Amino acid sequence: MKMAVALGLYGPDIKADVKGAVDFKSREALSKQENAAILYALFTNPIDQIVAGLAEKSGEAGK
Repeated sequence: MKMAVALGLYGPDIKADVKGAVDFKSREALSKQENAAILYALFTNPIDQIVAGLAEKSGEAGK
């Protein structure tokens, strides 16, 4: 779940709380539209860009 949040694989209806925690109802089944949006995001973002983004976020967290 942390990876999905780090990659931004959630819709605009999901908001972070004051502490930055995100509850995107991970125990509920995805609708076909949600599933399609996640797959689209994964297929259209090259893996190297995803890894670079995660590395950047990890570096910021360590500061």
